[in-house]
Amino acid sequence: MPIPPKGLQSALIFYFTCIIFVTSGFSGILTLSRENLALYQEAIQKSVFLGRMSVRPAFQFLAEGSPERLREVWENRLGGWQKIRVTIYDSAWGVRWGDPARLPAEGFPTLSDPREVAVRSGLPGQSSREVFFPVASGGVVVGAVGVGVPEFLPLFLGESVVPMLFSMAFNILMGVGLAIFVAQIILRPVSNLVEGLEAVKRGDFNQRLTILGTGELAEVTEVFNLMTSSLQEKTREAHERTRVLDEKVQELWEIYGLTKEMGFSLHLQQILERFLEKAQTLSYSSYGQILLFNPTSRRLEAHVETPVFPNISRRDYDILLQRCLDAAETIEGHTIHHTLLLLPLVSGRLVQGILFLGKMGQQKYSEGIRRFLETIAPLGGSLIENAQLYQHVVEMKDYVRHVLESVDSGVATLDEGGRLVTTNTTFRRLLGLDGEPLDGVPLGEALRRVTDPAFAERLERRLQPRPATAEPGESVVTLQRPGEEARILQIRVHPLRAGESTIGRVLVLDDLTGLKQIERRMLESEKWAVLGRLAASVAHEIRNPLAAIRGLAEFLGEDLGGEQREHIRVVIGEVDRLNKVVEQLLNLARPETTNLRRISLVDILEELFLLVRHEAHRHQVSLKREWLLHPVYVSIDAEKMKQAFLNVMLNAIQAMEGGGNLTVKVLSPEMAGVPPLPDFPRTVIVEFRDEGPGIPPDVLDRVFEPFFTTRPHGTGLGLAIARKVLDLHQGRITIESPPGEGTRVVLAIPCEEPPPAGAA
Repeated sequence: MPIPPKGLQSALIFYFTCIIFVTSGFSGILTLSRENLALYQEAIQKSVFLGRMSVRPAFQFLAEGSPERLREVWENRLGGWQKIRVTIYDSAWGVRWGDPARLPAEGFPTLSDPREVAVRSGLPGQSSREVFFPVASGGVVVGAVGVGVPEFLPLFLGESVVPMLFSMAFNILMGVGLAIFVAQIILRPVSNLVEGLEAVKRGDFNQRLTILGTGELAEVTEVFNLMTSSLQEKTREAHERTRVLDEKVQELWEIYGLTKEMGFSLHLQQILERFLEKAQTLSYSSYGQILLFNPTSRRLEAHVETPVFPNISRRDYDILLQRCLDAAETIEGHTIHHTLLLLPLVSGRLVQGILFLGKMGQQKYSEGIRRFLETIAPLGGSLIENAQLYQHVVEMKDYVRHVLESVDSGVATLDEGGRLVTTNTTFRRLLGLDGEPLDGVPLGEALRRVTDPAFAERLERRLQPRPATAEPGESVVTLQRPGEEARILQIRVHPLRAGESTIGRVLVLDDLTGLKQIERRMLESEKWAVLGRLAASVAHEIRNPLAAIRGLAEFLGEDLGGEQREHIRVVIGEVDRLNKVVEQLLNLARPETTNLRRISLVDILEELFLLVRHEAHRHQVSLKREWLLHPVYVSIDAEKMKQAFLNVMLNAIQAMEGGGNLTVKVLSPEMAGVPPLPDFPRTVIVEFRDEGPGIPPDVLDRVFEPFFTTRPHGTGLGLAIARKVLDLHQGRITIESPPGEGTRVVLAIPCEEPPPAGAA
C-alpha cells in the first residue's frame, strides 16, 4: 500500500480517492462476474441444445454411414455456436466424425442407460465442460455425442473491461474533486488549531481560538483554550516554585558549608562552639547557648554560650526549656525586652540538646530563618551524637586497656593478617619483650625476638590455621629463656568475633609453672602410693596362691577326664585371668620404659584383627578396616601399643551385646577432623568406631580412671593402660560418644612421614 502524504489535507484527499478507487473496482469486478456468469449459462444451454439435435443424425450416421444430416447441422452453426466442439463416438469410444477426441481427466463415462447424460470436466484451452449424450436404438447404446462447452472468460473478458475502466476513471475524478472541496471546509478550523499549537510550542500561552459552530471541532477548540489558560497558571506556579527552590538551594549551601566545617572534627566542644557561632550569625541573633541532656542527672546543662547573655528570670528560662524538651519542637517566647527562640537538637527520636537563641526587641524571627534553623537543628543533633559516641569509644578503649593491664594472663589480639593489634604488659613480660613496641608488628617477627626459638616455633605452629570444625584449642608449652627457670605456659587461641564475622584471633598465655608443679607432685604422689600398695598387696596375697591353685588344677587335670576335665580347664582359665589382672596392676605401678622401633602401623593392626577374630565372632561383631593407600611407619614400642589397641578393640566388641560393626581406620588428622599433635611435625590417627549404645556423659569423664568399670567382670584397667601407653609415646587418646550413636575412640600417634591424603 503506498505511503500517504504527510499534510493533513493531502492525506484526506489521498484516503478519499483510495476509497473511491476500491469501491469502483469492486463494482466493476462484480458487474464483469455477473456478465460472465450469464454468458456461461448461455453457452451451456446452446451446447446442450446442439448435442440433443445431433443425437438422431448421429444414430443415422452410425447405422447407415451417411453424414449428410450431421454435416447440415454442423454447417448451420452461427456465432458462438461455432465455438462449440462436437465429436461422434462409437460404442468403443472411437472417433467416427467431428472434432478430435477430448479425453476428460476422469476418463470417458460408462453409458449403460440410453437416457443418461454424463458431464465431465473440460480440457484446458479446448473446453470448460464435456457433455456426453448416448446414441441408442431399441434400448442398446451404439455410440455417443460428445459436446465441448467453450471457455467463456477468454472470449468475453476484453469486451467488458474497457467500459468498466472508463467508469472507474470517471468516478475517481469526481471523488478527487469532492475530496478537495470537503477538505477545504473541514480542515480550516484544524489549520487554525495547528497554528495555535505552534504558538504554544514557542512559549506563547496567550493564544485563544474562536469557537465556530458546534460538534467535535468546537469541543476541541474549547479544550485548546482551557489548556492554554491552565498552562499560563502552571507557568506562574513554576516561577514561584523556582524562586522557593533558589532559597532552598541557598539554605542547602549554608548547610553544606556548616557540615564541611564541622564534619572533620570529632571533638565535642569544638563542634558545639562552631555550631552555635554559625546559628547565631545566620539567624541574626544577639546571643545564644547550647544545652545538652545529661542522662545521669536527667537535666539540661549548658556547654557553650556567647559572652553576652540576656538578663531573664530563671523561672521563664526553665519554663521555656522544659516546654521545648517535652514537645521536641521549636518554641518562640518573648520577654519585655527580648525575643527568644529554642530549637531541639534531635538525632533520630532522641533530643540530644537544645539550641537557645535570642535578640533584642519584640520582632519575631522570620519564617525563612525559623525554617532554616529547623533544617540545621537535626544536623547539629547528629554531629553531637557522633562526637559523644566517639568520646564514648575513646573512654571504652581506655577502659578495655586498663582491664587488660589488670589481668595476670598475657593477652594479645591479632588481625586476619597475623599482625598484633593490642598486647598487655603481662604478654610482653612473659615473652621478654618489655619496652618494645609491638602494635602493628607481624606475630612472626615479634616471636623472632624471643630468646627461645623452640618456643617461638611451637607457638607459631599452634597459631597455624586449624580445621573449621575444631574447637578453640588449648596447649601447654615450655618457655626456656637464658638465665631463667623454665616456665610452663598454656596457650589459648580464640576467634575474635564481630557478630557473625571473624575479624581476627585472641591469643592468651597463662603461666602454669607453679600450678603444674604442684599438680604433678600431688598426682604422682597419690597415684604411685595407691598403686604401689595395691600392687604389693596383690602380688603377696593373690599371686602366690594363684600359682598354687593353677599347679594343683593342672595336676588334677592329668587324672580326670570328660566333664571334670573341662571344669579343670575353666579353673585354669580363671586363674590366668586373675594373673593377668595382677600383671596389669604391676605394670601400672612400676616405672615404664619404651623400646622404640620403626614398624608399619597397619601390620600391627592386622595382627590384632587375627587375635580378636574369635571374640568378635562370639559377640556377632563384624570387623571392618579402612587403611591409607600407602604404608604408614611409626617409631613405637610395638608390644605396648598392641596392648593399647587390643584394650580399645575388646572394649568396643564387648560393648555391642547385640552385635554390630567395629570399624578401624588409619587416617590423617585432616581426614579425621581432629587437630594434630602440637609437639610433632606429623601425626597419624587410628580411629575405632563401634555401634554400641554409647557411653553416658557422667561415665565418659571417668573412663580413664584406674579400676573404674561399668561391667560386672571388668577390671577398669584397659583404658587406663591405653592412656598410659599413649602418654609414653607423647600421643593422645580421646573418646566421643553421642548418646545412642556408638563410640568413637581416636588415638593420635607421632608419625615419621606425612600420611597420604587418600584411603583404601
